Amino acid sequence: MLTRHELEVIAGSEGKVEGLAWGFLRRGIGNVLVTLGRESALLISPAGTLRQEAFPMSEVDTVGASDCFCGVFAAALTGDL
Repeated sequence: MLTRHELEVIAGSEGKVEGLAWGFLRRGIGNVLVTLGRESALLISPAGTLRQEAFPMSEVDTVGASDCFCGVFAAALTGDL
């Protein structure tokens, strides 16, 4: 799980998120989840790409937003949601 910026830094280049994520899949990473800020998030896997649009809301403070996203996603993976 990483941001678009982190994906580009680790990949060593800028480009389409899906294309960069496929570089990780080819190296054996099973799934790549990329957060795209207020736009959406992408889950890229060998089975395909799933885009979840962000829910519209008024931003007050974004501190901890990615931590919260990671926690909820991890809980969803365990089936606790």
